[in-house]
Amino acid sequence: MRPAGGGFLNQLWQQGALFATTAAKTYIVTYDETDNPPELVRQGYLRLDIGIAATFPREFVTHTFQFETTPGS
Repeated sequence: MRPAGGGFLNQLWQQGALFATTAAKTYIVTYDETDNPPELVRQGYLRLDIGIAATFPREFVTHTFQFETTPGS
């Protein structure tokens, strides 16, 4: 899944800051049902995974962010 926020990462790729021949191979942003099962959402959490292929050291690096939200909003 590529949300609108992926535009920033696409811009970095176009400027040469991320390594890959296509944007699809450069980064991925996911925040789907796999990362956010219903019980986690009911507890008020949102999990976001971002993976990027940086120019140096030329390997894919992933980060997971978890945010606390207001349940029911």
